[in-house]
Amino acid sequence: MVLRPEQLVLVADRAVGDVPADHHRGTRGVVEAISYHGHDSLTSVRLDDGPIVAVRAAGGSGVAPGDAVRVVVTGGGRLLSDPVV
Repeated sequence: MVLRPEQLVLVADRAVGDVPADHHRGTRGVVEAISYHGHDSLTSVRLDDGPIVAVRAAGGSGVAPGDAVRVVVTGGGRLLSDPVV
């Protein structure tokens, strides 16, 4: 399954103000790094089961390295049947 970074969204894994954490959506992870590219940012998140995924967001992502987050998929992915060489 292949997902593009803009198909992923970060959701806080902790309460923010009066908004409780959403523990029922997405996969848990921790923000490792954020790189800013003017109009958007690319956030690297290490998922609890090990892999690192990239999440692209318009502007800032509203998180910082070390923050606990959940990564939620929006839209469909693409299944590749042939191995990439």
